[in-house]
Formats: sequence, C-alpha cells, structure tokens
Amino acid sequence: KPKEQQEAARHQQRRCEHARSYVKLIYLPRSDYFCLRHGSSLDLFQLALSTRTLSPRCNQHMLSKQLTAAAIAAIFTSLASNVHGHGHLVSPRSRNYVANQDGKWWPADGTTPYPESCPHCLNVGGTEARCGKVDSRNYDYPKNTLGLALAPDIQACYGEGDVVELDVVLTAHHMGHFSYKACAINAGEVASQECFDSNPLTFVEDVLYGSLPDPYYPNRAYIPKSDAAFIQKDSSNNYKFSHRFRLPEGLSGELVLLQWHYITANSCMADEGYLNYNFPAGFEPKYEVGVCNSIPSDGRGVPEQFWNCAEIRVSSVCGGNEPPPSPPATPPPQTTTQATTTTTTQNTGATTTTTTTSTTTSVSPPPPSSCPAQNNACGPNNPCSNGMCCSQWGYCGTSEAYCGECCQNNCDGQPPSPPSPSPPTPSPPTSNPPPSPGFNYDADHGEDSRLIAYVGNWQACPTDEQIDAYSHIVIAFAVSYTWSPGKNNCDATCQVPSSLPLCGNQARPDLIDKWRGMGKKVIVSFGGAGMGGSWSGDQNNCWDYCFGREDDLSTDLVSMIEDQNLDGIDIDYEYCYDVAGKQAGRCAQRSSLYTDEKAQLFLNSMTSLLRTKLDLLQSNNGYNRGRYEITHAPMDTDLVPSNGHDSKYFDILHERRADLDFLMPQFYNGYTRAGLDGFDGTGSGSIKASTIYSSLANEMFDNEPNKVVFGHCISDCSGTGSNVNANQAVQIQQEIKDFNNGEFACNGGAFFWVATHDIGGAWSDQVVSEVSLSAGCSNSQTTSSTVTTTTTTTVTHAPSKAPTSPPNPEPTTSMPTSEPTSVPTTSPTTVAPTAVTPAPSSPPTPDATPSVPTSEPTSPPTAEPTVVTPAPTKSPHSTPQPTAELVVSRENRCGQSELQARETCGNVCVSSADCSAGEWCWGVHPNYCGSIPKRVYVDPVQSPVWTRCGKSEIDARSFCGEPCTWQCSVPGETCISINPNYCDSEYYIESQPTPLPTTSQPMTPAPTKAPQETPQPTDGTPTSGPTSQPTPLPTTSQPTAEPTAVTPAPTKAPQETPQPTEGELVIDQQNRCGPSELHARETCGKVCVSSADCSAGEWCWGVHPNYCGSIPKRVYDNPAQSSVWTRCGTSELDARSFCGEPCTWQCSVAGETCMAVHSNYCDSEYNIE
Repeated sequence: KPKEQQEAARHQQRRCEHARSYVKLIYLPRSDYFCLRHGSSLDLFQLALSTRTLSPRCNQHMLSKQLTAAAIAAIFTSLASNVHGHGHLVSPRSRNYVANQDGKWWPADGTTPYPESCPHCLNVGGTEARCGKVDSRNYDYPKNTLGLALAPDIQACYGEGDVVELDVVLTAHHMGHFSYKACAINAGEVASQECFDSNPLTFVEDVLYGSLPDPYYPNRAYIPKSDAAFIQKDSSNNYKFSHRFRLPEGLSGELVLLQWHYITANSCMADEGYLNYNFPAGFEPKYEVGVCNSIPSDGRGVPEQFWNCAEIRVSSVCGGNEPPPSPPATPPPQTTTQATTTTTTQNTGATTTTTTTSTTTSVSPPPPSSCPAQNNACGPNNPCSNGMCCSQWGYCGTSEAYCGECCQNNCDGQPPSPPSPSPPTPSPPTSNPPPSPGFNYDADHGEDSRLIAYVGNWQACPTDEQIDAYSHIVIAFAVSYTWSPGKNNCDATCQVPSSLPLCGNQARPDLIDKWRGMGKKVIVSFGGAGMGGSWSGDQNNCWDYCFGREDDLSTDLVSMIEDQNLDGIDIDYEYCYDVAGKQAGRCAQRSSLYTDEKAQLFLNSMTSLLRTKLDLLQSNNGYNRGRYEITHAPMDTDLVPSNGHDSKYFDILHERRADLDFLMPQFYNGYTRAGLDGFDGTGSGSIKASTIYSSLANEMFDNEPNKVVFGHCISDCSGTGSNVNANQAVQIQQEIKDFNNGEFACNGGAFFWVATHDIGGAWSDQVVSEVSLSAGCSNSQTTSSTVTTTTTTTVTHAPSKAPTSPPNPEPTTSMPTSEPTSVPTTSPTTVAPTAVTPAPSSPPTPDATPSVPTSEPTSPPTAEPTVVTPAPTKSPHSTPQPTAELVVSRENRCGQSELQARETCGNVCVSSADCSAGEWCWGVHPNYCGSIPKRVYVDPVQSPVWTRCGKSEIDARSFCGEPCTWQCSVPGETCISINPNYCDSEYYIESQPTPLPTTSQPMTPAPTKAPQETPQPTDGTPTSGPTSQPTPLPTTSQPTAEPTAVTPAPTKAPQETPQPTEGELVIDQQNRCGPSELHARETCGKVCVSSADCSAGEWCWGVHPNYCGSIPKRVYDNPAQSSVWTRCGTSELDARSFCGEPCTWQCSVAGETCMAVHSNYCDSEYNIE
C-alpha cells in the first residue's frame, strides 16, 4: 500500500489493540452491521456475509474466523463475559467491589448487594455519578438484589487526620494519576462534588514504587508505566498499587464516602503538572501525546477516567458499626437575638451609634425518632459553640448533611446570641462575643487592625464562614522547587511557575474575585520553609539559586500579581543571612552559591525592586486600593541581636521600611511564647514578646505600631510549644492594646497560620471581635457608641481597657468615608513616610470640623519622583551634570533592543511602524531621556555590574554610580540593584540642550568581546520580528525577547557550527512541528498553525524565541537534552543558540552574563542540512 495508507492501517491497528480492554460489539438486528462502542464514540462496522468474516479493522484474532450464527453467538457471549475495564479500589473496598464480591442473585433480600460483574468498568462519573457508573448501575445509589436502596456497609474506620493506606488494582494500565477526596453524609444521601472537593486527601507515600508528592499538586499520586521492570501484579495478573494519603483535618462522621478518581495519560496528559513534575525513572508518561484540551466532567471522551467510592467511618473512637443510642426527646432551648442599629452624626463631627436588641427563646424540635443521635463534638445537650448545625452523628457543620433531616440543634445554621450587655466595669473584659452571623470584616477601614489568614494552596479552600472574618488572605506559597523527601529539588534559575494554585491545588480566579469583591485583600507569599530554613538539620537551600537573580525574580512575581489580580506580596524568608555573625553555628553555608553578602543584598534588592515595579504597574493599570502591598514575615529569632551581633535582617527591613506596608513577625517559633507567658511575660519563652514588638513598632518603623501584625499559630506549632487557641489569641491582642498605658492601642492587628485549622471560622470569629474594636484607629476619627436593650436603660459601652487607658473607637462608627489623601505620590525610597498620629493619652475632644478626608487621592503612587537631584557620577571620569531639573521619562522608544532604545534615548514611538528598519518600539524602564544630553555610544556593551550606589535606581543607573556590594561611601546613597545599562562604554554627546560643565570627557571603555567568527544568515532577509509594541511594564530587558542583531558566542557543540556570512540574526517565534517543544525548536521544525500541518507523531508547538531562519539548520544525531542550565552570552537567546560557556556566577568574556537558559541540545552532535 502507499506509505500513507500503511501508516493509517498501523494507526487503526493500534487503536483496536487499545480498545480491546473495553470494547463492546453490538449486533444490529436485520442488518449487516455491528456497532462498536469505544469510549464515547460509536462507529459502524459491516459484516461481510459472503465470507462470514468481520472487517479487518477489528481485532486481529477474529480476522479469518468463519462466522456461523452459532459462532456469532459464541463470540458475543465470550465478549460479554470478558469485557476488560481499567481498575477499582480494593482496600477499603469500593461500593462496586463490594457488589462484585458480596453480591448474589439468590436468595434475594434487602441486605445483599446487587451483583456487579465489572467492578473495574466505572469510566462514567463526575457530574453524572460522583461514585462512578457502568451501564445502568449508578453507585451514587447502590442497590440491593431487590432493586431497592442498599444500607451503608462501613469498610474501615480511621481517626481524624490519619494517614491511611489505599490499594488499587488496574486491569489495563494507561499511566496517569490517582487522587482521593472525602465527604461526610447521612445514610441515603448523595454526596455533592463540591463536598468532595472541599476535603481532598494529601498524598504522603507510594508504598510499592516510591513516587514522590508533587508540590504543586500534593493530592496527586502519579503511577509508573506498565512496562516498568519493577511493576507488581496480583494473582489475576492485575497491576497493583498502594499509596498512603492523609485524611483532611476537621473531617469526621459515622458515614464518610471516600472517592477515588483515576485520570489516564495514554491519550493526553491532564495538565501541565505532568511537564513540571520530576518523574522517577520508569514513571514518565508519553509526552508526545500533549496536554489535554479539556477534561470531560462526566468521563465521556478523552482522557479516560474512573470513579469509585468506599464507605468509611472517621471518628476518634473506632470499634463496632452499631449506631449510637438515641438522644433525649427534647433538646435545650435556643436563644436568638435581633438587633437594630441607628447611626447619627452630631454637629461636633462625632458619630453616635445606637443599637437596640431584642431576645427571644425557642426550642428546636428533636430529631425524628428514626434518627439515632450521638454526642461527639456536639450533641443533644451540647450545641455547637460557633452556631453551626449539629448532625445526627454529633459533628458541627453547615451543609445539608448537618442541617437537614436528623439535625440535633442549631438546625438553621445560626449561632446562639450572646447575652445582653452588662453595665461597664473598670476592668477589661476577658473575652469578646463573636460577631453576629454575616459580619464581614474587610481591609477598607484603613492601615491597622488587620486579621490576616494564610491559606495553604495545597489545602481545602476556606468557607464563607471563615472568610467573613478575614481582612487579608495570603496564598502560601509561590516557590522555585519541586518537593523531594529530605531535600527539595531547587530550580537552578529560581524560576517560579506562572500558574499559582490558590487552594485545593487549583488556581480559582473566581474565589480571588469574590473575596476582593467582599473588600478583602489577597496577596501571594513567596518562600516558606521548603525554600530553606535556618534551623539545625534543614538541608534545603533553594534560596541560594535566587541570589543574583533579583531582577528576573521580582519581574516574574509582579507579573504573577498582575495576571492573577492580586493585591501584593509577602516575602517569607526563614533562611540564612548572617552565617558569619548573628547566625554563626546555627545556620551553616550549604553551597558555594551562598554568601552573607548575597543573602543580604537579595533581601534588600527584592524589597526595593518589588516596590519600584509594583508602583510602576500601578501607574500603568490604575490600581485603586491604596498601593500594592509588600510585607515580610520574619521569624521572631531573626529580629533580635545574637552572638554579640545585631540582626542584619532587622537593619535591612528598617532601611526599606518605606517600601513596606506592614510586617508580619512570626511569634510562634518557641523563642517567644506569648500564649503561655502573655505578651509582656517570660518563663516558657526566652524573651518577652513585648520586647521584640516594641523594637519593631518604634525602631524598625517610626513609632508606627499599626504596621506590626502579631503572628499566631493555631495547631501546627506544638513542636515549639506555640499553639494558641482563640481565647489565648484574644488575650494577647488585648494585652498588646493595654501595654504601657495604651502605647500600642492602635496596632496592626493579627495574622495566623493557617486557615484550614480555623474550623468553621470559630477561631477567627473570636479574634476578630477583639481586633475589629480598633478598626480605623490610624485615621484618628472620633466616635462614641450607645447600646440600648429592651430590658435595660441606655448605657455607655464598656471600654476595652481600664479607664486609665484611652478608649478604643468602636468599629461600627469609625469607618472612614474615603481613603486618606496622604498616600505617597513618589517612590518610597526617596520620600519619607507620613507619620501616623499615635493614640491619644487621654480621651480626645472632638473637633468642630472632622478631619476625615473627603476624596480619593488624585493619582496613584508613581514609581519615581518627577523631580530628582541626581548624585554626581562615580564613573572614572567626570560626567557632565545638567543645571536644569531632571524629569523621569517613560515614553516608548525605538531601538534594536529595550536596552539600546533606553540607553541611546531612541525616537519616541507608538508602534514599530514609527521606527526605522531593524528597530522596534519598546516599552522602556524609567529614564532621564530629554533631561540629559543624548549620548552616542561607540561599540557599547552591557555592563557586568548589577549593583551601584545612588539616591534611586534610576539615579544609580543613569549616572553610573560607584559599584557596590552592600554600603556606599557617599551619605544619602544606597547600594541598589539596577537594570541593564551601558555603563563603562565609550560615548560622546550629540547635543547640549542645557548649560553643562566644559570638563566633560568620555568614559573609559571596558574591553570589548574579542572578534570571533560570527554566524551569518545565508540570505539577508529577516524572517520575523516583533509584530506589536512590547508592553511598557517592567520586563527587565529579559534576554529572551532581546536584540535582533547580536554577536554570538562560538558554538560549544562537538562539531564546528558554520557561521552565516551576511545579514543580521532575526528572532523567530513561529509555531513549529515536532514530537516535543524542545525538538521542534532546536531542529527548526516545519512552521505550522495546528497539529494538522505536522507529520504523524508530531504536534504543533508554541516555541521559545530562536534564530530559526537566520542560522543554518542543524540535523542532530540522537540528541539529548543538555544537563547544563546556565551559560554565558550577551542574552539568553545568544547563550542558548550558540551554546555559551557553562557558568555558575560570572563569565570570562567581557559583555557576557551568566544566563539561565531554556532546555536545549547543546553538547549533542549534529550536521548542517
């Protein structure tokens, strides 16, 4: 046959072989056709009656059979009894496996499962059947042999949060991954997928094959290939798998469904997680199948999926399966309270709030007599303290499973009302009642009194009951590693994946928008303990790979903030920074990449760069929620002197305090133990929490306690003795306000680790009731409040502290009507922060006219001041200084690269159509073009110096400040990480628009790169270039989109690379065909629009920038991906395309930089086509 037909035949043969495991052939009466059902598609195959054979397109073993009527019947009987599915959950036994093992037709009764002949065939599920479905048998509704509902049959009992071992067999193995979720229900209920999604299990261990958790998908267990040498099988020749998963905290119940979900990977890979996961040998799926376009929600289509459910119990007591005894006939009465609030503003400007409350008592009806009740977390005489429903089994929750039939009390899901307020007493209250249901605390009251929750992105998403008390949500974490036991696998270039899971291992932009719409602020935290910790025994050192990459990393993080609609960033750095001093003997250097200077410069530069770039982003997109927020979350041990050395981290944060919006010190690492010692005590801890807190509020910041947010830990810090319950946290927050006669009465509030332990919002509801009392205090608004009840006369609300301390404003009346007008309009590195008015020492007297601002700021903060006096140049020769004022320019400019466009002050442009041939229109970094003489460079090269002294980044860069590593010799100057520049390159002045000194001399040029044989294209016609104006956001001149004309380094491949003889190198970014992106790019595959344009076994890829079309095409012989990830070059593209010298930090050739490069075939042999 022609080659194309042969390939088609082979493809069909493979398809049929693949289909054997679950094919169904159905004869259509009175016709010559069979119907083949394959997944979700139906195809017709004709029976050739003249030869009595099936079409050759069917299974090979049937090709030449003579099919009599009896033979046909025999074949179909055989097929019906030997249909092979894919797999099922065997321990604990799934509903379908129980039906297979225990089901029988006779004798028919109500306790015997309806028999299941194909327990491994449940490849329809999801939205159609949460527990899987085969034919008409839907295991959301397990049946008995009478066709009626089957009673639950508990297969296992586990404790809350236990690590459990789960076993699966596959009859046909198509790679992919398993995941498990759980949902507590009542007998006869059908679990919703939302309930399952709220309770994912976390993968802990692969018992048989040793796969590792995926840090980005921690509830996923990848499985090895079927042909792996170590794969194990059972006596029936089925593939065996055994994994350990951890049950979610807070989940319990007498009947819990455990959902197994298997997504195969032979047709396509579920998502890009497969591309990022570090597969052990023998696990790798076939990458050539590509990533799935979508995952069918019901399993009909590709990739093929399977669902099972097992019935388990999760309880603190595991024993028999008998239900608990019935509850008393009548539950205790429930009390509810209604409140009416009236707010008035007096002529003095003060605001008065009057609240009228009425109390009623009602009795919840007892559960039906058919619902035996149990007393666990709650019970018939023990209602849920947080107002949630108490289920039949004695657990608190808000879903129908808790509040529906058989609910014991609080069945409307509303909390009992607090008692009527008593007259004021001179002593502070010991606790505060939780806010009323639906109380929504947000971040709009001002820069104080926050309640901030960390949300682990591998953990379940917070519920509305939790979120309502939070002002900020911190997503933990963005990282640059993949998890590995003992030591994480660090990305050598400190690259952070662009897609950030919010919670439940999903991005969830809908929740981000929802929470921001509720007035919350959502920020991302970069770092965490997995990046590396300073404590003894920790081996992780992923921070080391980030040192020196501050510019790229800050750009990536700012892009993440922009793309995911976030409000700012937290730097969670718990690693070494002063090995030679304060951390001597406690934090040892772990690689040659680390030095104290690099770590300290990283902390300083990252904070500065993030502020500059976030302010620039704000000026471009009009962000209108204050300014983008930046914070750090240092450990308490890192903020005090030690070993006779001051804390460098403290000093850095003090220096960068204007860049910070607040600080979140962790007071839960055992150094301080406020939960046991109190805020101003010691004994269990080594130092008073008040000592550190005072130094932060008054020394790191400028007497600004509203910028210090006290850190608590709910239940993960037992190892340091630092867990605090809600009552302890409330007490600490009260003591902070009372300290030193109210010195910190207006403070930054509280944060806590972690939201998943704030069960039902019970912890946060209590804490926010204290924190919110001072909301808006930094706005200095005067309020008073009056409370009236139906049983008492009007009384003045009790102050939250003793009468000797100033009263705290009530939150219901202190909300500002608008944002303050004192938002800085210039870079925080050059403008002193506006002082915050401290809390009064005595009750204030209202002004006749309130000083509350009445309008929004006229403009958001800008990245740099509009008028700056530059520092004198630190170049080898004097640089002409202008006599006029310097104005920052951000106009788009023409050039061959962003660097050239900016440094040479190219022509202003709107699009590339405004530029000359070989130039494009670039969005450039801020510069002084138009304010300083235009420089004409002679053979410019990018400076290898990345840190210089100056009053600002633009000042240090524009006037080539003194190179530095930490400090500067000139008062008022700072060592700053700067963008790429032409410092040290020779230039002359084109014109002098302003009076200048006459002593100007050109700067001494740095040695230029030695002449080398340069590749030239075989024809001088550029193949492509930028087709639209680059975005004017801070791209840091990332070399992947850099110049169209460069001098490449010589190839380091084993064979000499022919050099083009003429023409410029032109960047190409067209889609290309290949079995992988790497192959398509490195071999300059065929240009394509879709995979239909490619040959068999190839797909159409969007590739990284390359020089295809400008350099000779390479034909590789058995290429292998290079193990070298950093190379020298004038740009990333240059370093990768011409296989620059491998490097770790610096390069020997002037003008070249050590670049992180994309995957490549460097070091593989090739020929020139």
